[in-house]
Amino acid sequence: EQLLARDLASGTSPAGVASFLDAHGIAHGEAQAAGPARQLTASVPGLRNGASRFTLELHFSFLQDRLIGYSFNELPVSGR
Repeated sequence: EQLLARDLASGTSPAGVASFLDAHGIAHGEAQAAGPARQLTASVPGLRNGASRFTLELHFSFLQDRLIGYSFNELPVSGR
């Protein structure tokens, strides 16, 4: 989260966010329409928190093609 706050300013374009994600080797899709806004989703699989494994899902929200915010979801990985 600190990396995003430092390197992705409010107002960054979807292409700028995609370039940031590419530079950090983070898989992502294209920005998709979500009502009046657009959203871009990315994921970082294979993370660990103690003995738990999870995938970190990132959601970037844009209005008029400018970044207005982002959020995170931790998706547990089942199995061993």
